[in-house]
Amino acid sequence: MEVDTDSTRTVIRPDISHQPASTRSPRSVVATEAIKNLALCLWEIKKKQQSLEHERDSLVQQLNLAYLQGQMHQFLNDGQDEKGYLINPELTLVRRTGQKQWNYSLSCHEMACKLKEYQRHEQQNGVASYTQGSAFWDIRMDTVNLAM
Repeated sequence: MEVDTDSTRTVIRPDISHQPASTRSPRSVVATEAIKNLALCLWEIKKKQQSLEHERDSLVQQLNLAYLQGQMHQFLNDGQDEKGYLINPELTLVRRTGQKQWNYSLSCHEMACKLKEYQRHEQQNGVASYTQGSAFWDIRMDTVNLAM
């Protein structure tokens, strides 16, 4: 198996599509070791994504703090015109407004609670119906196996 580190493309070798159908086993389209390697690669990517997410959150928090303290205006062109802060000719830092966070009255909260209660009642009695979404792959590390 070959993993392209510059992207998320993973290639499984050898390519079974060039094998005659008579020599391919329907049960062993992808070798067990290849599947294990794919899972390990997925785990590594997931760990990197989580690490990058934490790093991104930290950087955004630092930017917000600098903005709130007024430090952004001292060193950068004013970004208030919605064109952003020009960092260099290829990079502009744009501060976008956050999403609206609505606050509702007590009567609205009561109606929402009644609706949820009614929905649970329909689910339990079989009146409500549902559709199943598409299946997807996820990876997790079982801590039980780590002790071995």
